Amino acid sequence: MSLTENPVHQDILQQSRGDNNRLLQRAYETRELVTNAMPSHIWIEPTNRCNARCPLCPTGNGESVRPKSMLPLDTFKSIVDEVYPYTESMNLWNIGEPFLNQELFGMIAYASQHKMATRVSTNGFVFYDQSNIERLVDSGLTDLVVSLDGTTADKKRIKNGWFRLEIGW
Repeated sequence: MSLTENPVHQDILQQSRGDNNRLLQRAYETRELVTNAMPSHIWIEPTNRCNARCPLCPTGNGESVRPKSMLPLDTFKSIVDEVYPYTESMNLWNIGEPFLNQELFGMIAYASQHKMATRVSTNGFVFYDQSNIERLVDSGLTDLVVSLDGTTADKKRIKNGWFRLEIGW
């Protein structure tokens, strides 16, 4: 039995998160600029690389000057290990396509094992591979956002690929 599956640990985790939320609520209500609370929700960027050219995105339109990188799974795990007693959920995206990081499924699973809700926003290219859909379902992901730059094919917006939109009602 892992630590997060232990009922005693789950009770402590619930109390820890509850105490943290009360600190956050008090800080909000009293407009404290500094608080001892930890964030109840965090954003983590698995990568700032992208495979699309969305005109409104600084990565897609070429405006971003940040060096392209991937977050290693070990770094992600150390972040989760530090914040999970207080943090209830996380978004795993920013200005890149998260699924370009091959370790994203492991990140989602690790956060899920630590009772943290996970949300990912994607351009959907990952779903052209059926095995990725199965891996995503098995990972423990809480919420999935699929962002489309448009509903028609536009070769200027797609890097190294093609666009297909299928909606079944």
